[in-house]
Amino acid sequence: VRYCSLTTDSLWPVGTAAYREVRLVKEVS
Repeated sequence: VRYCSLTTDSLWPVGTAAYREVRLVKEVS
C-alpha cells in the first residue's frame, strides 16, 4: 500500500541524489 504516492515519487529521487552527494563529499574529504 502506498500513501501519498505523489509526494513520495517526487521527493524520493531528490532525497537519493542529495544522499549520494553527501556520501561523495565525505569520501573525497
